Amino acid sequence: MSNVWYVRNGGNDTNGGGFDVSYGGTNYAYQDTAQVSALVGDATIYVTNDGEAVVVSQTGIDDSNYLLMFGNYVHITGSVHAVEGWYNIVGLSQRITPPLRYYYILDRTATTTSGLVAVTAKIGGAFATSPQATTLMGLYGGTIDNETAGSPHVSSSIQLLTTGTPNSIIRANASNTFIIRTS
Repeated sequence: MSNVWYVRNGGNDTNGGGFDVSYGGTNYAYQDTAQVSALVGDATIYVTNDGEAVVVSQTGIDDSNYLLMFGNYVHITGSVHAVEGWYNIVGLSQRITPPLRYYYILDRTATTTSGLVAVTAKIGGAFATSPQATTLMGLYGGTIDNETAGSPHVSSSIQLLTTGTPNSIIRANASNTFIIRTS
């Protein structure tokens, strides 16, 4: 993985916030607002129990740019059966049965039930605060590109090594010094 987590003055901590360059898509996490945003009531983004997400009739995505989403993170929330969290878009499959839809392949399953589950989700867009990016960097690795007031393009990185301590906590303070505590 080559994750970069973005923090911008105009960002939002509910955005996707991250991009993995190894998947070759377009980096929508570098911008302030999410490239795609949907609420459960819109019924435009669904997840399945086999690690896929389908985007139906959404501004910002059409047949010409589905592949551009690869590598972006989608933040899924707001559904009874959804497993809330950040998911990486790692591939694409196409369903031929009507209606024709594209299904993004996520890095893991995002629902606890079978069938399509409508979710609130955002693809792309930077975070507003460093703690959100630091938390996800601690979970998924990578670097932080922080362009908030007073600190243009400050980057920090961490490499996670598992050593059999499942209760390790990684935190970063304001000077990007990382503290690792095991319990």
